[in-house]
Amino acid sequence: MPSYKFKDSDPRKPFEEPGEYLCTVEDLEFKYAQGSGNEMMVLKLRTSGGAMIYDNLVFIEAASWKIDHALKCFLPSKGKKPPEKDAEFELDTDYANENLRGATGWVLLSKVSNPQTGKIRNNVEAYLPPKKGGQPAQGTTTKPGPTTPPTSATATKTATKPKPEIDDDEIPF
Repeated sequence: MPSYKFKDSDPRKPFEEPGEYLCTVEDLEFKYAQGSGNEMMVLKLRTSGGAMIYDNLVFIEAASWKIDHALKCFLPSKGKKPPEKDAEFELDTDYANENLRGATGWVLLSKVSNPQTGKIRNNVEAYLPPKKGGQPAQGTTTKPGPTTPPTSATATKTATKPKPEIDDDEIPF
C-alpha cells in the first residue's frame, strides 16, 4: 500500500485575468538562473483572488528597473521608503525577509502560454508604486484590465480624438 504525507493544501485559482491585483509576498528565495547562472530572487506572490504567481528578479543591470519597481511597490506596506537613488545596500536574505516577506502592493499581471506545453500562467508585467494617499480603499481587491491591451495607435487615436462642436441652434429646447 502506498504511503502518503498529507500537505493540507488550499484550493486556489490557477491564474488571474489580466489586470491590476493586490498581491502579498508570501515567500521568497535567492537562487541562480539555470541558463545564465545569474543571481536572482524568486518572489512567490499571492493575489487577493487566491492565485499564486512566481516572478524572478534577476540581478543584472538590464533588469534593475524591475527590482527598483518591486521595492517601490512593496516597501511602503511595511512602513519603509525605497532607498535613495544610487544608494548601495545588501539586498540579501535578511533584508528581503524583514522588508519584503508579507508586504503587499499592486501588481499588473498578464497571461502567457507556454509554447511547448500550452499551459497558461500569469506574468508580472509591472510592480506599481502606491498611489498618492497610500492604501487601497477598504474592500478593494482587484481591478481587472482590458481583455486586449490597447496599442499605441489606439491610445493615440483616443487621446487626440477631437470633441464635436455643438452649435447653439442645434440644441432642442
